[in-house]
Amino acid sequence: MSSISIIGLGNLAGALADRALAGGNAVEVIGRNPAKPRN
Repeated sequence: MSSISIIGLGNLAGALADRALAGGNAVEVIGRNPAKPRN
């Protein structure tokens, strides 16, 4: 299992995070705006 950090909260970041999680990796998504959480 790898640990992956993704910078950005857009659609591409969400798609990358979904694929990484499906592959069994730990994912951290980082964005500039804390008021814009992503589910």
